[in-house]
Amino acid sequence: GAGAGGCPMMTSTAGAPWPNNQDTKTAGSRGPVLLEDYQLIEKLAHQNRERIPERTVHAKGWGAFGRLKITGDISKFTCAKCLQKGKETPLLARFSTVAGEAGGADLERDLRGFSLKMYTEEGNWDMVGNNTPVFFVRDPSKFPDFIHALKRHPVTHQRSPTALWDFWSLSPEAMHQITILMSDRGLPASLVNMNGYGSHTYSLWNDK
Repeated sequence: GAGAGGCPMMTSTAGAPWPNNQDTKTAGSRGPVLLEDYQLIEKLAHQNRERIPERTVHAKGWGAFGRLKITGDISKFTCAKCLQKGKETPLLARFSTVAGEAGGADLERDLRGFSLKMYTEEGNWDMVGNNTPVFFVRDPSKFPDFIHALKRHPVTHQRSPTALWDFWSLSPEAMHQITILMSDRGLPASLVNMNGYGSHTYSLWNDK
């Protein structure tokens, strides 16, 4: 449909007008995201179902098996058996670039992601994260747009620095992450020389 002045108007897949796809509905200015924001759910669902290989994040990666060994006593914080002093747990670690597709270079200036699967006696524990403590966007509705600006264009099949910097210039909250990416952290010497920050929210339960 057409909006004011004859300009194209965004709509949902059902054809309902969608005036703003950049701001998620929350409970207050700093509150949690509301599941009633069906436009957000629809937008994220579209991205999740994209099967364009060049647009898949964390596609290029390396893995290794190892063991998690707890050397300190943190039992006052958690009763999880795998986190008790002296406990060893087998795990699989996978490291990846974020923007790199299959066949991409190992040493591109890029964020690095990681995922850990720990095979504990109480079940498998999965943890994912990046090597930086912040990210380019704060609002989840901007995430698909960021990935589309970062990845190859579906028509030209080329990456577009113009599209990426255009997105960043319109997202001032990205500046902290940009400064980290353009520092030495954007080119880690090896996977050994890499920080890790978990992306998920989790809690520790003790025996009380």
